[in-house]
Amino acid sequence: MAGRKKGRWHRMPSRVRKGKRKLASLLCAALALPGMEFGGAAQAQPQNEGVIARIKYQDYREYQNGGTHRMHIMAPSVMLSGPLSERTEFEFSSTVDVMSGASPFYHNTLTGASELGVSDKRRAVDLKVTHYFERFSIGVGGAISTEDDYFSRSPLVEARVWTPDKLTTLAAGFSFSNDRISSTNNPDLDERRRTNNMFLGVTQVLDQNSVLQSNLALSRSHGYLSDPYKPADRRPEQRNMFAWLTRYNRFFPASEGALHFDYRYTRDNWSLQSHMVEVAWFQPLGEHWLLRPGLRYYSQSSADFYANEFPPSDFEADYSADQRLGNFGSISPSVKLVREFGSGVSVDLKFEYMLQRPNLKLGSAHDSQIDPFHAAVISLGLVKRF
Repeated sequence: MAGRKKGRWHRMPSRVRKGKRKLASLLCAALALPGMEFGGAAQAQPQNEGVIARIKYQDYREYQNGGTHRMHIMAPSVMLSGPLSERTEFEFSSTVDVMSGASPFYHNTLTGASELGVSDKRRAVDLKVTHYFERFSIGVGGAISTEDDYFSRSPLVEARVWTPDKLTTLAAGFSFSNDRISSTNNPDLDERRRTNNMFLGVTQVLDQNSVLQSNLALSRSHGYLSDPYKPADRRPEQRNMFAWLTRYNRFFPASEGALHFDYRYTRDNWSLQSHMVEVAWFQPLGEHWLLRPGLRYYSQSSADFYANEFPPSDFEADYSADQRLGNFGSISPSVKLVREFGSGVSVDLKFEYMLQRPNLKLGSAHDSQIDPFHAAVISLGLVKRF
């Protein structure tokens, strides 16, 4: 398949080829699906030809009740990936989330536990090492996340097997997390939660210009699943979730652009169902620029114990007024611009806006009294390939 990609570039007129090659690495990255190169399944050697360093900063702001400021999150992160040997590669990331703002309005009658608002800091570290054999690869890793009132550890293992022609890749993985939950409002709270995650997936190269991936995931959580910061919040101690994700990527030689299409369906034993559709287009502009407009739509039904009233009529029954468990839909347009500077350096800037309303949900959402909600995210990234 590497020969096919090379052939596509060499069929271009030389004056076009000279400029497009400067964006080739960016476009191939845009076309890629997780765990593989575009135009070929996972190879029997590390995918990164050199070390890739990424620095990223995200600024997230959300609003509700006619523009009332709710939350502000600043999230700088660092990511490194590259070969450890001829057949072994690593991926590492470290993120710090700094959150501040007023207590969220999870229901019309709730204005937060205090007038002091909310502030917190999360630190997370992820590491994975993958070794490639002739026809398969094995990856092992883990993640640690800490907050003032939360601590989580999550090891993982995954395997990938590809066919001799490297057009089909099968993947499977398992991870579990042990979480410890406390509360700054209740020093006596000391709860546990455990989650097991499994996934199966297949990636298929359809032709020279298109690739399809489909994954099934199962998640089983048990233990303390309630929110200690929401009054009277009482949720079941077990949650089983099923998710199906399908991705389709296609390259269009005439425009030198690429289409991404994603669909995700989830369902759990709390009666919550969701649909997500996302479309994005990657388009080179001149010799150094890449533009990616996108649009995502999301819709979900409510959990069977979600209620629009407070306080609950029965304090012993399962109950939550958390709007994230209610009926709503959202639409999120976004645009990303990438600038290639040469010598393996590129800078990207992304803006995303989300509008969430009950009437955007698929079907009827007349039983929902959630206030309209919107959020804006700005991301700035720097990439260096060594």
